[in-house]
Amino acid sequence: MHYLTHSLVAAFMLLAYIRCAAQPLTALSDMNSDNTSKYSCIGHSKSKGAAFTMKYPRSWEVREGEHPNVVNRILFTHDYDHITVVIITRVIPAKHVLTREEIERHLSPDRMKASLPDDAQYHGAEKTKIEGEPAGIVEYSILTERAGNKVSSHVFALWFFQGNTMIQIQFSVATTMPYAAMLEHRAVAWQPAFRKMMNSIIFPDKWK
Repeated sequence: MHYLTHSLVAAFMLLAYIRCAAQPLTALSDMNSDNTSKYSCIGHSKSKGAAFTMKYPRSWEVREGEHPNVVNRILFTHDYDHITVVIITRVIPAKHVLTREEIERHLSPDRMKASLPDDAQYHGAEKTKIEGEPAGIVEYSILTERAGNKVSSHVFALWFFQGNTMIQIQFSVATTMPYAAMLEHRAVAWQPAFRKMMNSIIFPDKWK
């Protein structure tokens, strides 16, 4: 009986993995075939001057952010994958417009790592560019709990600046217990679609 129980659990986990396997590929295919919608924060009351657009799969849903610095959330849920793209804006206090050198210091891997919650597990950070401007990506995982519900998340957070406004776009895949064991594999599977969304970001005002 004990062996049968373990076999059923293993079979259930395998079935869950197979059912989830197609979703990141579908999202990537949607991005590649332009089966997308366009997100824009331009003119939003919480954008704090940020002005960019980004494509996302057409079947995903945009919702308003519920916290002061959260502009919007873009959501997709299928079986055990909970995908969230959170757009966050913060103004960096300064008496002048930040220089490129100052922005690059804010986006250094060490600075991004230091900004993570104390209980986050750091996986790495890198410098990059968006629309030719300095940017950075930090990767981490974290376990959160709310009202007794434990959720494991793996996050790829893109950072960049527009003026003195720092924008963070957190691309995360999350799952509840007992599926957390699959989270690292799910993050690897979703990363190409997340990167494709990052690469779709446009700064319209830059090209006027």
